[in-house]
Amino acid sequence: MRNRLDLLSTQRRRRTPVSVISRLNAITIGRVRRAPAVHVTPPDPPIQPTPAMACDPLTPDAVLWAIARERPDLRRWIVANPHADAELLEYISQRGGPHVRESLSVLLDSLEQRTR
Repeated sequence: MRNRLDLLSTQRRRRTPVSVISRLNAITIGRVRRAPAVHVTPPDPPIQPTPAMACDPLTPDAVLWAIARERPDLRRWIVANPHADAELLEYISQRGGPHVRESLSVLLDSLEQRTR
């Protein structure tokens, strides 16, 4: 047992730091080559809101609220969305935006005609 320890300590003293580093590099490269290939899909690009997205009844509420907060030019299209709730429509009416007043008038007129 003692001879083996002496042999190992002698071998350790003979190694230079460069040989240790190159050996570690070789081990790492070997592991990388043997590793299974993992295909990672890149993230989706940021969503660009459109009038079609603002009108679509399948657009989630969180997206509609984000559009209402960040894109005043698309607020009138949210008014045309049948999925927009009263709270969102009230927010849009208070914030305003291009053609919001006209679109709210059309919506209220159509609701008034339904109740008759």
